[in-house]
Amino acid sequence: MHNLIKLPTIIFMFLLVPAYANAADTDWHKLSDTYQVYLGVVPASKIKENPYLVDNDVKLHGGIKEQGNYSHHVMIAVFDKKTNARINDATVIVEVRKKTLIGGRAEEKPLQKMITSGTITYGNYFTLYPKEAYEIEIKIYRPNQNGSEELEFIFEPY
Repeated sequence: MHNLIKLPTIIFMFLLVPAYANAADTDWHKLSDTYQVYLGVVPASKIKENPYLVDNDVKLHGGIKEQGNYSHHVMIAVFDKKTNARINDATVIVEVRKKTLIGGRAEEKPLQKMITSGTITYGNYFTLYPKEAYEIEIKIYRPNQNGSEELEFIFEPY
C-alpha cells in the first residue's frame, strides 16, 4: 500500500512535468552510446507547495526556501541502454546555459543523488527565466570508466 501512495510522485515527476515546458521544443528522453536519460524540470515553488514530490525532504539540495523566484529543480534518471537497469553509481555534472547565438550565462553544478519513491535520481536547483531557451548539457561519469558521456537537452520555461 505504501508504494501505491508513491506512485503519483513518480507519475508527476516523469510524465506530467514535461507538460510544464514548451513541448514542441523539448525532448525528455535521450540516448547516448551507453545510457538512456530522462529529464525532468519542476519549478522549485511546486516542490515547496507539494513536498511529497521529494519524499518530504524539504532540505533537499540546501533547502527550497534558499532558492530564488526563478529556481527550478532539474533532475535526471539514468538507465543502462542495453539492460534498462537504473544507474545508481554515477557522478552527474550539468551545465545550464541560455541558448543564444553569442553564448549566454552558464551555470554548472553537480547533480546530487537523491532517493525519491525508493528510486535513485540526480537533481539540483538552477535559475531558469521564463520565455528563454536553455541548453542543458549533462555529463555522466561512472566509476572505473574513463571519461564521460554527454547528452544535451533544450528546455524553455513558460
